[in-house]
Amino acid sequence: MVRLALITTALLVLGCDGDSATVDVGTDGPRTDVTLPDGARDGGGDTVSVDLLPLAEDGKGPPHWDLQPGSLGRVDHTATRLADGRVLIVGGWYRPGGKTTRLASALIYDPVARTLTHTGDLTTARSAHTASRLPDGRVLVVGGTDDTSKYLTSSEIYDVTKSTWSAGPSLASSITGHRAVTLKSGDVLVVGGYGGSGPSAALAQYQASSSTWKLLGASLNHKRAGHSATLLQSGKVLVIGGYDSTQPAFLDSIEIYDPTAGTVSLLSTKLTQKRSVHSATLLGSGKVLLVGGVCGSGCSVTGDELYDPSTSTINAVTHPSGTPPTGHSATLLLDGQVLVAGSDVNSDAQKSVAYDPLGGGSWTVLPPMNHGRHNHTATRLQDGSVLVVGGKTGSWEPITEQLERYYPY
Repeated sequence: MVRLALITTALLVLGCDGDSATVDVGTDGPRTDVTLPDGARDGGGDTVSVDLLPLAEDGKGPPHWDLQPGSLGRVDHTATRLADGRVLIVGGWYRPGGKTTRLASALIYDPVARTLTHTGDLTTARSAHTASRLPDGRVLVVGGTDDTSKYLTSSEIYDVTKSTWSAGPSLASSITGHRAVTLKSGDVLVVGGYGGSGPSAALAQYQASSSTWKLLGASLNHKRAGHSATLLQSGKVLVIGGYDSTQPAFLDSIEIYDPTAGTVSLLSTKLTQKRSVHSATLLGSGKVLLVGGVCGSGCSVTGDELYDPSTSTINAVTHPSGTPPTGHSATLLLDGQVLVAGSDVNSDAQKSVAYDPLGGGSWTVLPPMNHGRHNHTATRLQDGSVLVVGGKTGSWEPITEQLERYYPY
């Protein structure tokens, strides 16, 4: 049984019933100035709100998924929790009529009112970018791919107080599918990704105090895309796995970037399995849980792994479904467990499970999502629930349009 998380609020926003998935209520706020492709269901309509109902007397309940009002279909977007608890959803792509279309739209999800409101458009439509919250509350959007499939050098900044977008400084080279880590200093480290000639070993650091890019002398020992980059409790950055077309394609190597020394170290420790497009979640213990991914044609990732930075060791972790997912999300919950949801394997597309690191580690099978999906975003909200947005259920279509919210209590 999943441990029940205590709630600090006296109200719980209840979800829609099972019939609500067929209702299109138009939740992008009034916006007659923006026209999106037919089928994107990403514009028009009024803001939708719902009544708040009281919790049970003990303030707890069984874990469950609730559909959220409205629809918002997109893939390879970002979802960033703002300082006030709302979520900024930016860009991505849609595929109306079989044609991939990148999106410039940005929306705000209010977890209390359960509404989606349009909050202006990016200058450049983009997908596979990153979005990082800066110390002053603004959000930095970096790189990605535009509607002509060109990799981008540009960045844009969202001002929460003004609800406006402005141009940020450009990177020295184009990048997409990279990773971004907010360092303890508040600066943002951009790691690897796809550049103009394939996977990249580049590191770039955005200095929040001056809104400029810092040229780093260090670079990764391996070019990487589809890797993970995780801020450790020490303030160093753990870079694991990924794909490098100039090496044996899929990687089992591990690197550590030290922002204080400005150095990158390639560790002698190796993964138990090569893997790319996996998830990496920092646990309360300081260890990092690696889940799922792919390892190439004719190869299957057969389990998960746990990295311990204090001893620089890797231990295998058995996945509860036998076959670990790909295109899933992994979210650290308030009670220290990790919610793993979705997969590109059809039979597991609705599946959600929780990893409990206590007592040597164990898995709990949770109620399934209402819609199967992969390549979605999952964002933990201030009340401990998790907002899931977008994703897809097939190689191209359909795009999953219904938002869901997981309540662990």
